Amino acid sequence: LGVRYVDVFSRESGPSIPQEVHGYITSEALMSYLQDPQDYIYFMCGPSSLMESGREALVQLGVPTHRIHTEEFSF
Repeated sequence: LGVRYVDVFSRESGPSIPQEVHGYITSEALMSYLQDPQDYIYFMCGPSSLMESGREALVQLGVPTHRIHTEEFSF
């Protein structure tokens, strides 16, 4: 089982490198990286607004909530 890691920066601008996305976590953004979203376990770390939007996007794609793990922090 491989690990796939993508950095998501909501406040950055400019060109992205291959494992970096600028903007917000949406179901459309996730689908550009995943074929079968229900087959993965997800780990998110960041402020509460990121967790809420990320969890909502994953649930919209049919990911069971027990496969979504979060760790909150803020700057």
